[in-house]
Amino acid sequence: PVARVSLDLPFAGQWALPRDQAASTVEQVLTNVYRLAATNLTLAEVLRSEGYQTAAFVAACKAGKDVYVPAGNYRIRSFELPPHTYLHGAAQGSVITFTDTKTGAVAIQVGSHCRIKDLRFTSIKPYEGWLKPSGSGMTAILKIGGRAEDVVIDGIQIDNYKHVGIRILESSNVRITNSVFEKLDVAIMI
Repeated sequence: PVARVSLDLPFAGQWALPRDQAASTVEQVLTNVYRLAATNLTLAEVLRSEGYQTAAFVAACKAGKDVYVPAGNYRIRSFELPPHTYLHGAAQGSVITFTDTKTGAVAIQVGSHCRIKDLRFTSIKPYEGWLKPSGSGMTAILKIGGRAEDVVIDGIQIDNYKHVGIRILESSNVRITNSVFEKLDVAIMI
């Protein structure tokens, strides 16, 4: 059996990363607090930052193959979902906001045999309407590529994003069910 890791962060939900990994992540963040002192950021602002929250997602994915995202709002940059990982949440209550605005950026690179369920994805780069398409098919919330296979996406929502919801490249056996796509330039690009 695979142990479940619950991704919980201050200001997003409750705290439940394995203590040894949480401590190393917090220590890394606190080390950087001194460097950020000149910017007048508080510790609370650092803990809410996408850099800290992305590091927590990466640590949770490395710690276990069953990663639960409790209800809350999470701000992330790009990270890779390792093969055989089950990333799931509390449906509309688990909101992952992609903060990288560079052209070509991907929120989550999905590996083979992954399952993503019951999450909502959005972005700080909002949809501007069909009269103003972004023109970038490489920028996406979820990218399934690199010959990934046997990927299941179920019960997710991707909304209010200026680019592509799911980009599928050189992959096989990808199944997308029970999902909602709203206010996107392209919902699914194959």
